[in-house]
Formats: sequence, C-alpha cells, structure tokens
Amino acid sequence: MDATKAQMQAYSRSVLDVDGSCRDINFEGLTWAGATSIMQWLIDNSANVTADNEEKKPIESLQTGKRVCDIARTTGVCHISLRDTDGLFSQTQAFICPDSDFAFVELSFFPEDIISDQYSLERLVAFLDNLKMIGRAANYFVRYENASWRVGDTSNDSGVIFTFHDIEHLLSGVRKK
Repeated sequence: MDATKAQMQAYSRSVLDVDGSCRDINFEGLTWAGATSIMQWLIDNSANVTADNEEKKPIESLQTGKRVCDIARTTGVCHISLRDTDGLFSQTQAFICPDSDFAFVELSFFPEDIISDQYSLERLVAFLDNLKMIGRAANYFVRYENASWRVGDTSNDSGVIFTFHDIEHLLSGVRKK
C-alpha cells in the first residue's frame, strides 16, 4: 500500500472512530459573506433545519443564511440543527458567532451520524471543499472535539485529523504521477 492511501485510510479511521466525542469542522478566514453562503447552502441541502439563539430560544422562520448570520452577529451566537445534510450526515449541528473581524463557523457531528452507505473520505473531502469554495475560506480543519482548540492550531495535541492543506498536499503527489 502506498503512503498516500495509508494516510487517507488513517484520516478516515479517525473521522469514523466512535470514541464518545464529536468531530468538529472549522473554517479559517471566513468573512460574514462567506459564512452566509455556507449557511444558505446547508439550509438548502438539509431536509430539516431548526435553530436557537444564545439563550436557547427557538428561532422562527429560519429560511436564509443571511438571517442565521444576522442573528449570530446580533446575539453573539446562533446554533442550528440540521437533519439529512447532503445525504452524508443524518444529523449535524452548526454554530456561528463573531470572531474579531471574521465569522466563526463550526460544524459538529458524531461519527455515528455519518450515513455509512454514503460515506467515503473522498465524499467528505468533496463536501468540505465545496463549503470552503462557497465560503471563500482559506482553510478548513477536521478535528476531534477539543474545547481549548484555537483556529489554526495543528500541533500534535490539537486533535486535528486533517486540513484542506493536508489533503491538497497529499493529493498533489498523486496528481503528478
């Protein structure tokens, strides 16, 4: 087995590792316009969407990514629960809040929420690459849940499984062959 395939399998095992913790996906360098585009895509590509604000009060008439981001900017956070997202996740959650001049977006799921007959690492990467492109983000991070994690931290104890740049670097060798 070549090194690229072995590394991809290691990434996949970590994504699917049922260890009691969730997996988080974060985007780096995300503007509010980019966050709005990602939220709209998630709303449009999920079967059922509900949301609540910082006080856990339900948000009614959640139909646009702009409304989600406006609520996050006004109240400090917006939490969204999504069902059947893109046929890849049975359920996932999104958290949106201000982060300096940028928007902080985190998607969270448990490994058992992945629809197994639809999953492949390539499919997950395509999903993430699409969100990165839609949101015009600089990078994404797929990681084990870690409340003390800081955006951009890829140190050994950060819990980061892989980033867009990891995948891009890994596959660049394959494309050259």
